[in-house]
Amino acid sequence: MENTILSYRSMGGNMNNNIPDDMSGRDLCDRNLAHFQFNGCDFSHAKLNGATLSESQLCGANFSQAMLCGTNLANAKLNGAKFYQANLTGANLAGADLRCADFRKADLSEANLSNAKVQGAQFQNCKGISKETKRNLKDRGAIFQSGDRLDIKWWVQYAIVPLTVALIGSNFVTAMIVPQNQPSVQPNTATTVKQ
Repeated sequence: MENTILSYRSMGGNMNNNIPDDMSGRDLCDRNLAHFQFNGCDFSHAKLNGATLSESQLCGANFSQAMLCGTNLANAKLNGAKFYQANLTGANLAGADLRCADFRKADLSEANLSNAKVQGAQFQNCKGISKETKRNLKDRGAIFQSGDRLDIKWWVQYAIVPLTVALIGSNFVTAMIVPQNQPSVQPNTATTVKQ
């Protein structure tokens, strides 16, 4: 099957119609699968050690308990992907879109997460993450405890402040504070007649 996938790629065929949704348990070690679309594909229990999946689309893919040691996932789209109990030792995730991905109980020893988008990604009970890396990921919106929510610092920095600046720039806030073209209300100056 792996050779079939690679031959379709080399012929420039439409990969989406030729890739099975279930790749679970397969041995895909050292394969070059860069630039492929595997959205929603099941790679659970698969062996992908040393494989290249850089710039591939893997949104919602399931890598639960997969072996991804030394795998190149640089700049891959992995939104909502599941890496529960996966081994990503030495994996390259630089620049990858990992928003809302699930890395619970994964081994991320020596993994490269530089410039990865991690907002809402879950990293509870991961192995191999240094305190400095953990702090950096939390500052970028990653979740490390089940009680964590998206980091308030992230929301202020990347949502509230830009929205406020945009609203001020559009004079929306000014219009809310100082209504324009409103008729002025005169105080009631009617006198009371004594009887």
